[in-house]
Amino acid sequence: MGRVSTEQARTSTGAPRVLVVEDEENTRVLFGDILRHLAYEPILARSAEAARAAIESAVPDIILLDVRLPLMSGYEFLRLRAIRDSKIPIVAVSGAATESDARSCLHFGALDFLRKPVALDLLRAVLQYAAVRAREGHRDLEREAGNRRRSVRPQVTLPVRVVEQGGPTWSGTCVDLSTFGMRLRLSEPIAAEPAVRLHFTPGDGGAALSLLAPLVRREGNDYAFRFVNLTEIDFKRLTEYVQRLTN
Repeated sequence: MGRVSTEQARTSTGAPRVLVVEDEENTRVLFGDILRHLAYEPILARSAEAARAAIESAVPDIILLDVRLPLMSGYEFLRLRAIRDSKIPIVAVSGAATESDARSCLHFGALDFLRKPVALDLLRAVLQYAAVRAREGHRDLEREAGNRRRSVRPQVTLPVRVVEQGGPTWSGTCVDLSTFGMRLRLSEPIAAEPAVRLHFTPGDGGAALSLLAPLVRREGNDYAFRFVNLTEIDFKRLTEYVQRLTN
């Protein structure tokens, strides 16, 4: 197996551990430095094989996974039974990101998909979401996460076009919006597997957005979607628009 670099003892602050699986050394070290800056405890592995050993010895809370690894690829890693059974939130990253890559990673169980280079604010926000998911068995953290989501999901009415991959197109209405997702009201049921394209125009005078979004949950005619594979530009635009709505 490949070499693993890890800090064996959890820090006194109880910082979440993030396993970085990246074969390119400079990128791997850079991710480690960024994670320390964001108050996470990095565990560095240069291959999927090394990552499997790290999961057993260091027990990470989150995995940051390069999908284009030598030998065992990130896609193959995601499909491993032991990895799927571990329930560790996995954020896939790639420098040659395509929608097909993102859909494949989501299909195999990844929580999110990010393009390299990853913007710091976007990485911070995705890791915060992953950390809550990693610890959501604790009721107090679920309540905290729920309060956080409600505080940044202003009600807004926007027409949305929902496009299933290779399938039909639906019309719906966004009833609340956040930087990372929306609640959408539809008159007819949709499959939304593994993800759909949501086309909508925020009321900020800018162009229409087309965002990849897996279905998180459904309650009657209301569908909660989470945006993935966001670009830095789209992330900043949504953040600014949501902040304007909440002020």
